[in-house]
Amino acid sequence: RKAYGGLVGQGRILTGAYAIGNSTGPLDLPQSKGENQSGDADRSQTTRQHWAISNQAEATSTQDRHYDVFRGNAPVTRQQVEGLEKSFQTWGEGRNMRFATVPMAYPGQNGNKEERQVWFITIDDETISAEKDPIKRRDMLLDAFEDWHDPICTLVKATPPHEILMERALAHRHSQQPVLDFYGLVNSVHKKPVPVTGNGPAIQFVGDAFMCVDPILAQGFTVGMEGAASLAIALTACLE
Repeated sequence: RKAYGGLVGQGRILTGAYAIGNSTGPLDLPQSKGENQSGDADRSQTTRQHWAISNQAEATSTQDRHYDVFRGNAPVTRQQVEGLEKSFQTWGEGRNMRFATVPMAYPGQNGNKEERQVWFITIDDETISAEKDPIKRRDMLLDAFEDWHDPICTLVKATPPHEILMERALAHRHSQQPVLDFYGLVNSVHKKPVPVTGNGPAIQFVGDAFMCVDPILAQGFTVGMEGAASLAIALTACLE
């Protein structure tokens, strides 16, 4: 995606939901003098360099969602803690505060089933994210969410502080159109001949490489599977 993701079709450069026809989007490669509408004529090196520096960076850029994500696996079972009969997600009213949890069961040692409660917290608070001590950082999370309903704080308290992961919430700024002629694109960008004839292959991005879904909406894996399934159906129809 970083190297080729912004180029679509006959050298056209598009991102997001822009059409692949004659219409243009803000990230399209401008036509050089003497170039026809089909894009067959050579574009100037200056134009390509400008796009490589500015528009390519924009086409493949990420966006800060303005909060941090803290993730943990609480070593408790649904029988031990009340309120875990169902998975849930709770949203706050400020500072991008959210909490969600789902159960996870897996084979443990000696074949016994182990259970954990997978959870995440989000919050926009630089004092928490800047804290290097994992024990103090967990305590600060508990203070921030102390008024939230059970069993939120119970799960956070049950999780060893050094096992709580922290990451900045980032997402792609633009969704990604397919690359329709990859070998031609490689030849165009790197100025190296490709030992093949004809057009293709086509590259269709799916999952996180394609979309710009917020990273904690619990949608990424499902949307990725749906995209792969839809692609398989479309390819089958074409082959038949």
